[in-house]
Amino acid sequence: MLPICSQCRAPVSDPASPCELCQAPLCRKCRIFLSEEEFALAGERPPELLHSYYCGACHDEHVIPFQERYQETLEQAKQVNIIYKGSKSTIRVLRKATQAIQVANIRDRDEAILRLAYQAALLGFNAVIEVEVTSQKLRNEGWQKSAWSGHGVPAEIRSHET
Repeated sequence: MLPICSQCRAPVSDPASPCELCQAPLCRKCRIFLSEEEFALAGERPPELLHSYYCGACHDEHVIPFQERYQETLEQAKQVNIIYKGSKSTIRVLRKATQAIQVANIRDRDEAILRLAYQAALLGFNAVIEVEVTSQKLRNEGWQKSAWSGHGVPAEIRSHET
């Protein structure tokens, strides 16, 4: 006797893909796939989000709240000011983080800057100051690619709007 899908109550012909969180049997149409790149900027994901397949209930309970917080932080990260180390402009720093943040082995420059901004937004800052972004060429026989890394200090600055 075939197991029954916990969502649509249809017989499950492929029992190899249950919900990886609650182990409920799922048919191919009802399982929800969560890719590795879904929360690329988040870094460490909670243990319940390390699985590939979810049922609707587990997806709504665990993935959706994290996804909403991630999207909210991503929107804040897009508004974070990036001020490079060689900048001659004067800024008013209201408070500064005690430790610098850093990223390494990133595919391109813009993604490295966005990852720095995302980390600053997670910490509740509106800027990253003293930013340095560098690249390193990696060669593998005939192939060449760049690995970007960067670091900076999250800070709360006074912007022109306030």
